Amino acid sequence: MWLSERNDVAGAWIQFDLGQTYELESARIWNWNKTSKLDQGIQNVDILISIDGQDWQTYADNLIFEMANGLETYEGFNLDLGGTAAQFVRLQVNSSYGSDPYVGLSEVEFYTKNPEPATIALLGIGSLVLFRTPKL
Repeated sequence: MWLSERNDVAGAWIQFDLGQTYELESARIWNWNKTSKLDQGIQNVDILISIDGQDWQTYADNLIFEMANGLETYEGFNLDLGGTAAQFVRLQVNSSYGSDPYVGLSEVEFYTKNPEPATIALLGIGSLVLFRTPKL
């Protein structure tokens, strides 16, 4: 789980370091899913990618993330990344679903065609996200 600093919704960002460059096919994203705080989920976001963590390209801008439903059975949503090569992925928040001074995500998984799954650390917050290949 990731939650921004207080009063840091527009301009908040989270960055994933995948450890090496992969051709990313998709991501599965679980928006903030705390029942009483669904408005803390990301609504509008820019997705930036980088090979080296220095030079960034915009993959998508003003993308709308689905609001979570607050249920334990919430399955998140898929984001097509189309085989984009990246080691770093940054989600830069433009807005949340409410006026709460925080914004967050529950989980993110990246999928690639590469044969070996790996787990990566969510930078700066000590949580984990999964990085794995699709099951055949």
